[in-house]
Amino acid sequence: MITVLLFIVAFGVPWAIHLSQPRQRPLILVIGIGILLILGIFFANPLGSLIFWIGLVLGLASIVLMRRRGGVGGLLSIARLPRRAPKRSSRHDDAEYDPEPSGYSDLGSYDDDETIHQG
Repeated sequence: MITVLLFIVAFGVPWAIHLSQPRQRPLILVIGIGILLILGIFFANPLGSLIFWIGLVLGLASIVLMRRRGGVGGLLSIARLPRRAPKRSSRHDDAEYDPEPSGYSDLGSYDDDETIHQG
């Protein structure tokens, strides 16, 4: 039972790190190491187990092969999405375009002699 659990953890942690957001990868790595420490404390040392190293190598190899094939979900599929052109502001297209910033147009306008004229 412990060998199957150890294999699943060793195979799954690289995938969890790979599929997580870039800012969350260090956290996922710490969680994966924590799981291995808990397994090592309560059951057996995972570093001395051959099944751990086989699972880790298979997990990393599957990530490399899937990346080469282009079938990895997560960040790789986000990077391949077609990019849309930025949305243009329709502010200048309005017929009633006011060059004054909002909130100042109703205060009046300054003339050359710096008097305020309501209008």
